[in-house]
Amino acid sequence: MSEEEVQRRKVEAETLLGFAIEVYEHQMRHGRHFLHEHPASATSRSLPKMADLRRRKGVGEVVGHLCQYGRKTRAGKDQAPAMKPTRFLSSAEE
Repeated sequence: MSEEEVQRRKVEAETLLGFAIEVYEHQMRHGRHFLHEHPASATSRSLPKMADLRRRKGVGEVVGHLCQYGRKTRAGKDQAPAMKPTRFLSSAEE
């Protein structure tokens, strides 16, 4: 993929994430909750809008491995547990 295409996709992804965060904020203002899921290693968590959301009072996050919930991946001809650390960010009460 060309550097221009990488940059275009990055801008598109950041725009979509910004919109999602606006929706999350709207939901919280109106007493509703959100659940945001992304790979634990995602660099998007350090973007300013996401970092602000993560620090917001009433927002929490946990990391879980989806293999705990039966997620599988192909390992040759067989299936094996999918070791995919996933971060969940939410405004829902514990």
